[in-house]
Amino acid sequence: MAFRSGLAIPKGNAIQSVSMMFTRKLILFSCAALLCAVCSGTARSPTDSGGQTSSGAACCRESTYVTLPVIYFSSNSTVLDASEIEKLDRLRKILGGYDQMKLLVVGHTDSQGSVAYNQALSQRRASAVVDYLISRGIDRERLERAAHSESQPMATNASANGRAENRRVVFIEH
Repeated sequence: MAFRSGLAIPKGNAIQSVSMMFTRKLILFSCAALLCAVCSGTARSPTDSGGQTSSGAACCRESTYVTLPVIYFSSNSTVLDASEIEKLDRLRKILGGYDQMKLLVVGHTDSQGSVAYNQALSQRRASAVVDYLISRGIDRERLERAAHSESQPMATNASANGRAENRRVVFIEH
């Protein structure tokens, strides 16, 4: 089951509607700039009549869907395969359009192995993703790393499919 939520956030001098879909496999962000827009009276729903903000400025009526990917890894690995690199390249393009956005990059593991080993593995996974984004031009000041080992599973560790979903890196806007 998926849930959709819409927000209006400033992008440049315009207000841009951002619709976010929450599913089991996606971690999404909420833009901190929304608070500025709400406080200044410039945030509006794209369905509001008139298409204007409370200050009288015209609102952008286009919707932009922003989804931050989940990066998956093979068991006991920090290697980014081709499909995960494609996701990171799309993320790099998103970050290019939101130059003030900073991300917390969080590594996770399944429950196979010791807690100490998994903690180190989850840190190496987060580092692999951060290092890739930096190598593609994203400023390191925009990326922070964290590691949660096996402490926050998305799925059960009792099955191979569940463990595969837990071997991941997620992004949180901060």
